[in-house]
Amino acid sequence: MADEAIERAEDGAKPSRNALWVSAGALLATLALIGLIFLIAWSNRARDEALGWERRTYDIMMRTRLIDTSIARSEAALGRYVLDENQHTGTDYYNEWRNADFQIQQIQRLLARDPDQARRVADLRHLFEERNAELSPAASAAERKTGAGGINLLYRAASSQTLPRLRATLDAIAAAERSNLSDRMEQTQVFVERADKYTEWLGWLAILIGLGAVGLAILAWRAFLDSVRARREADSEAWRALGLEQAVEARTSELREANNRLQAEMIERAAAENKRVRVHALTAGRDVSERSALTWIEPLEAELAALPDATIASGGGRMRITMDRYEADWDMVQRGWNCHVHGVGRPF
Repeated sequence: MADEAIERAEDGAKPSRNALWVSAGALLATLALIGLIFLIAWSNRARDEALGWERRTYDIMMRTRLIDTSIARSEAALGRYVLDENQHTGTDYYNEWRNADFQIQQIQRLLARDPDQARRVADLRHLFEERNAELSPAASAAERKTGAGGINLLYRAASSQTLPRLRATLDAIAAAERSNLSDRMEQTQVFVERADKYTEWLGWLAILIGLGAVGLAILAWRAFLDSVRARREADSEAWRALGLEQAVEARTSELREANNRLQAEMIERAAAENKRVRVHALTAGRDVSERSALTWIEPLEAELAALPDATIASGGGRMRITMDRYEADWDMVQRGWNCHVHGVGRPF
């Protein structure tokens, strides 16, 4: 009985359905939180990539202006060089031209993955080399200090259409980047807005998870209190059951002693009167262990054996013969009557 009380307490301490729902909700919220974190990370990465493309576009546009400026300064320095044939002036021309060449190389690297722009940069490189070939004779003449000979060569180069075509190509590259810049700025704004939206969702989800954690804490505290209360009730039931078991054991002992006295008295009277003795034993068939009746029957048989004419005539009890109080089985009662009164029954 004490064990049954403890089992009932443990069953009462099991988590309630509300706790299971809250736990499931917390799990789903956690999975959603992880998903939002990945979405925010992806959105931020896409935004950073868009910002990188935007910075690259500004860089390319700036370099096209630097190329145009360097070429203009280089040709202006060449004009002074053919006039004064001063080595320092020639160095200025050479440095500016090399700077323009370096900027073209950087643009080629930045636009290598854009087929249309890469084609324009290739045209730019070709026109740049063609312009270099047109200006080189004047620079060489000034370096040899041939006097006015370099001026005629410079004038011939100035009348060429290579420089306007080169500048037109630079303008085309810059115009294409300006168009791309507008698209990339819109793309960047989209990613920024998306990241802000996901971040807002993340904040609300964090609040929901916090509320769920509070709810779980409350349910856990209530479950703890219920467990303590159930454990106390189980202990109380266990002590009560133990008391009942001890009382039943004491009462059983008293009944056993009374039965022994009755048996002794019966045997004494039967021996004194020299009478025929027949015992009809009725035993319990419920709330006792199997074959427990032997603890009563075997000592009785030993006592009966000492008498001249004494034996057990019949037996019965609950659940099979004689007594039934559960389903009003009168056939069972009839079998007991026939056995005990008429001696009709299964022999042993």
